[in-house]
Amino acid sequence: MLRSLFTGISGLSVHQTMLDVTGNNIANVNTTGYKSASTRFEDTLSQMVKAGGSPDPGVRGGMNPSQVGLGVKLQSITNNFTNGAAQMTGRNLDVMVNGDGFFVLRQSNGTQVYTRNGSFGLDSQGQVVAADGSFVQGWPADKKGVVNASGQPSNLTVPLTQTMDAAATKKITYGGNLPADQIWADKAGGEPKAYTQAMKVFDDKGNPHNVLVKYTRENPKDTGPGSSWRVQLFDAEAYAALGDGKKEAAQLAFSMADKAEDGTAITITDYLKGGDTDTVADVFNLNDDGTVGTTARPNPKDLVISFNSQGQLSDNAKKALKTLKFQIANFSEVKPKTDGGKTTYGVNSDPSITAETTSFDLSGLTGFGGLSNFAVNTLDGNSAGTLTGFSVQSDGMMRGTFSNGDTRNIGKVAMASFSNPMGLEKAGSSYFIESGNSGQPQIGEPGTGSRGSMTGGAIEMSNVDLSQEFTNLILAQRGFQANSRVITTSDEILQELVNMKR
Repeated sequence: MLRSLFTGISGLSVHQTMLDVTGNNIANVNTTGYKSASTRFEDTLSQMVKAGGSPDPGVRGGMNPSQVGLGVKLQSITNNFTNGAAQMTGRNLDVMVNGDGFFVLRQSNGTQVYTRNGSFGLDSQGQVVAADGSFVQGWPADKKGVVNASGQPSNLTVPLTQTMDAAATKKITYGGNLPADQIWADKAGGEPKAYTQAMKVFDDKGNPHNVLVKYTRENPKDTGPGSSWRVQLFDAEAYAALGDGKKEAAQLAFSMADKAEDGTAITITDYLKGGDTDTVADVFNLNDDGTVGTTARPNPKDLVISFNSQGQLSDNAKKALKTLKFQIANFSEVKPKTDGGKTTYGVNSDPSITAETTSFDLSGLTGFGGLSNFAVNTLDGNSAGTLTGFSVQSDGMMRGTFSNGDTRNIGKVAMASFSNPMGLEKAGSSYFIESGNSGQPQIGEPGTGSRGSMTGGAIEMSNVDLSQEFTNLILAQRGFQANSRVITTSDEILQELVNMKR
């Protein structure tokens, strides 16, 4: 029999395989996270017709070997792991991998699989699952939103019924610049320059309180180097309710330690100014029966901070301001009383509010000219809240949004990378499983090592290139046709041999 018959058969076989792979790629042109495949061929054995020979000097030259090939075989089917295009969906549980890496899932039988299809959902228990119920792996967050990603990942769960506990404001830090060149409130020079800012703080029950921060230029007629500012804190509601000249009764008291963190002694009177027994005229405590009493409301000491000619606080001032504190208070009632044309006020503090002590760090302020950008840098504390939504960040962190307006980490999605991803085996449902040549999965946080980042609200489209696939269809078809011609031609030759006997 002619060798060309079997050579043609091998050509038909591999081109049929090429057509199968190409057809599968086209079928999955819209499959989420699908990775296209391509075929590679290699020749089979070659039969030696005449062996080659080395040159024999003076006798003959060298001869090349003569071999007849015995056909073609499939070398490999290789997956193409280049990124597919992003399709924005807006769903909070649609996630896309940017770069290398795979989502890690655990099937119901315990098998760990890997996928690029990041279209997930929730089950009735809040577990993040794929369409077939496989569990997405990740790390949970504790009640404070801290994620420990150093351990083994587990089934990622969204705490649908989680409540963010109320927390009192314990620390506030201020930063920015108080303008040294702003001295008078108006050109006439009648009142010193003053700024007010509002901030919201929380008591131990999570109740919000509005605090008014007031900065007033100190000693505006002093033309010496540097600048000084008087700082006061007020209960905003009481401040608004009290009349002019009485608003100091709404002031919150400052306190300061006599030693800094490093043990340096602090002279408190250098910073807190005012008499120990100062009171506000015509403002009194309310009696239990709601009448205006006779006990005068105290006027707390003010804080005075000074900047040198370079716009900086001294080192000692910075140390002292790091120890500055105040107490959250709430005036539940401000009651005016007019008698004989004179108005007095009765003020009552809410007894249900615990006097929380809050750090008020102003050591980050500067006093340069021409710039006014002082503001709160950090402020903790919050009211109670329930989970209302969540999203996935670029580092895989699931960030929960709560009804109190705050956000907190609720978990983190795990990601796996492989030293040889092309060695993975396809397992159906857009899943891959590790093989002996893929290497062990390196599971960790997105954006670390060779693992890529994530994009929430998007999925990865198939990376099938239709123009390339249609070209491959033509190549497969023509290759198949050509090899079939080899078979028919060989058949005709055999027929000619048979006909010679007639």
